[in-house]
Amino acid sequence: ILFRSNNSLSGLQRGFTRAEWDHVALVVRSPYGSSLDLLESTAEGVTSYPLVSRVRAYSHGFTKYMVVRKFDGARTPDMLQALTAFILRVDGKPYGFSLGHLFPTKETKEVIAKKKEDGKEGSKIKRR
Repeated sequence: ILFRSNNSLSGLQRGFTRAEWDHVALVVRSPYGSSLDLLESTAEGVTSYPLVSRVRAYSHGFTKYMVVRKFDGARTPDMLQALTAFILRVDGKPYGFSLGHLFPTKETKEVIAKKKEDGKEGSKIKRR
């Protein structure tokens, strides 16, 4: 689900990114039961919420509008198992993005440059 939120910070984000949307969430089968959930990352962290109540909450003044985009592809058992494992791994994690990620420090740039020199360009840099 793609969201266009009403708040000014989201408007600033859309202006900066030139995007129509400022938030995205995945509709997933709950790994804790048979219901559908909304998996999203917000300032409160990465959380899986009951789908219907969360969408209702967003529709009451928080968003200007939402749109559903359906996954267009085969859903294999392996893919669904990997998605369930992902949900269980990230659900409840704190949100770890700050303005510092947009504007890296000199030290961070040096670490990235060193990894490129060492041929580890695709390596992940651990973030807090």
